Amino acid sequence: MSESCGRLIKHFRLFFFVLCICSLPSTITAQELDAARLQLRLNGERVGVERYRVWQAGGAINAMGNVVRAQGEEWQIFLQMDTDLRPVKYQVREGRTSVVNGERFADRVRFHIVSDDGERWKEFHDDGVDAIVENGVAHHYLLLLKILENAQGADVAMVIPSRGEAAIATLLGKSSERVLVGDGAIAATRYDFDISGSVRNAWIDSEGKLLRILDEERGLEALRLPTQDSVQSMNNCGDPAETWRKTSSLPNFESTWSMGYLGQRKVHPRSTTNSRSKR
Repeated sequence: MSESCGRLIKHFRLFFFVLCICSLPSTITAQELDAARLQLRLNGERVGVERYRVWQAGGAINAMGNVVRAQGEEWQIFLQMDTDLRPVKYQVREGRTSVVNGERFADRVRFHIVSDDGERWKEFHDDGVDAIVENGVAHHYLLLLKILENAQGADVAMVIPSRGEAAIATLLGKSSERVLVGDGAIAATRYDFDISGSVRNAWIDSEGKLLRILDEERGLEALRLPTQDSVQSMNNCGDPAETWRKTSSLPNFESTWSMGYLGQRKVHPRSTTNSRSKR
């Protein structure tokens, strides 16, 4: 009798396990928010290309980009945010070398930065990192503008990770303009915003796609290339057919970044710097 009950319990457990497995979704569906190829210019001269993809999957919004400059420098950038666009994890790689790693904890955001001067840690208070804008990475401005709009006129505390610097971003205003993309002009909204005293401009279309970034003070510009070029995705980022389409799988970050998600890499810094940002 006890043996029969044991077999019955065993079969019930197996049935329950199979039922749970079958009820799980087979894939994670991602929603593409924007994917593009940008031409980078300095004082009107072409100096590089930036490819990026922004998508939402579950409770995370992800931005992945690849910046290649004429002098041969190549950066891979990954930023993960929660649904409120608060940065959660961040990484910059140059080739196979990790340049910046960042992660949000309960009360702080911590970055590990590698430069010619060695390795260092930089910490900012939790409420001092509402946005991340990397120096020379155009698609980060698209995310910054969404955060600025959500702030409804309030200042946004941001960090430039590779420099280990804090800054304040402010939305100055917006207006309607047309932007030349390829052979045609596209209706867009122009955003004027300030980052610690430096005024910059961005143009975004009605679907939330980034069209142009201009930093006139430094002579820097990023311009979206035509659609046939824009839809070409980065390596390991899938092949998006169009913006806002549904995709059935996510890119494999473990293979793309070789070290996996942030916070998994153990380092032994030669120098340590701790600081707190002030809003």
